[in-house]
Amino acid sequence: RKNPIFNETFGILRYNSLSLSLGKIGKMRRVFLLLAFAASLFAGDSFLPIKNLYYDLDKARIGKRLFTDVRLSPSGKVSCESCHNLYWRLSGTMKENINMGSGGMLNPPTVLNAALNYLFFIDGSVRDLREQIKSSINDINELGSSENFIVKKVLQDPVYRTLFKEAYPNGATYENIVDAFAHFESALITPNSKFDAYLQGDENALTPRQKAGFELFKSRGCSNCHNGVNLGANVIYGRESEGDSVFSQIRIPGLRNVVETGPYDFDGSVIDLRDMIRFMNYNYAGKIKLNNDQVELIYEFLCSLSGERPEILNEK
Repeated sequence: RKNPIFNETFGILRYNSLSLSLGKIGKMRRVFLLLAFAASLFAGDSFLPIKNLYYDLDKARIGKRLFTDVRLSPSGKVSCESCHNLYWRLSGTMKENINMGSGGMLNPPTVLNAALNYLFFIDGSVRDLREQIKSSINDINELGSSENFIVKKVLQDPVYRTLFKEAYPNGATYENIVDAFAHFESALITPNSKFDAYLQGDENALTPRQKAGFELFKSRGCSNCHNGVNLGANVIYGRESEGDSVFSQIRIPGLRNVVETGPYDFDGSVIDLRDMIRFMNYNYAGKIKLNNDQVELIYEFLCSLSGERPEILNEK
């Protein structure tokens, strides 16, 4: 099912699956640059301000309750909020990585503004918000639950039974539980950043240094992949497996609220955002080093991407 947010509102450049089997090209950087160049031909400097999505408040409140409920996991110790923290610091992610078993360590993506995406997970393999929620509920490395288990736990709670009966004619079914999660995610939008105001015509919303950082962000090629409403997250690039000629697809992370969502990189190996700026520029922009002031300019621009706290999180 296609995501109506993408189809009707944003029109962000869409890539089909990039599980490519090509002749060996060489270093991953070369592959990335080829795909980034292709992206630039179509996407250009396409930036869009964040706008709040529609959501049903009563259903979103149920989703908020579910999001933080450890009883929905078989261990009784973890919830969605365990990895996508929204309270001790507004990041929608966590400082620690998730052990994915044979897949290594994974840096959880932020859940803030995730409802604006139409690509989900590290490989972009899921393209529907509700399918992402179902996968996260059932994945052993995430909530590790199941359809029958989560419905049973919800029905055992009289508060949940009442809330679902009031919000849904047929009560607490699995599809309605997933729907409540989706409404909550749709409420986790962070609008009205300084960058949003700038995109909407307020020339004074950014400082001169932030404007200079934005121009540098574009001229260094960052915007080839970090564009659209989330400055990324809806673009895939291919990378070469070490010593192999088969390329896997990786979803490029979005940059909204990026100063709050460290650590960085897919394995969370980079702690400081300035170091990440240096790393990305050097490895994916022609091995040209930025000086310290240029790094600081881009950093200051990225600070302008932090939006307002979602209203639903202000409710007790």
